[in-house]
Amino acid sequence: MVRKVTSGPTTEDELIEREIQATAAFHERYLRILVANATAYCESPIERVLMAAMTAHYYAEPRHYCTMIYGKPRSEVRPLFPGLHIYPQVSIDGYRLDFLAVDMSDDGTSRYTVVEVDGHDFHERTKSQASHDKRRDRHFTRKGWRVIRYTGSDVWRSPSDCAQEIFEIARGEGEEE
Repeated sequence: MVRKVTSGPTTEDELIEREIQATAAFHERYLRILVANATAYCESPIERVLMAAMTAHYYAEPRHYCTMIYGKPRSEVRPLFPGLHIYPQVSIDGYRLDFLAVDMSDDGTSRYTVVEVDGHDFHERTKSQASHDKRRDRHFTRKGWRVIRYTGSDVWRSPSDCAQEIFEIARGEGEEE
């Protein structure tokens, strides 16, 4: 049997390109796994799109600031280490939140940001639903938590911009001290 010998990369640029392609393929597979795990518990397509964007944003950001994306719904939120923690489908004080972002500082204090995605199929279709949403917003605002809302159109138009904004608001970036 005669084997055909194929030549591999012969130049420095070709070797570098091969390494870049191999690394990119690994990171793409890893990111797909992260997104699948993070979006598994989201209840609506628009929530899955936003969670996927937040996961991709988390994956792309520098590692000097620890961020965790949690896939499992929960009723208790207690970050164990500093950084930004994103939780989907959190039930707190009798309300179900689409997402809760908790930014824990090095001294152990935390800032909380409720993130709601108002898809056109459910939110504010009736006066009762609109009243419930406003009551929930007031409840968490009284606790000192931030509440931010996105329409389904906001997320569909640019999920990555929404994710970036969520991270900035949750971390208090741009706020006056």
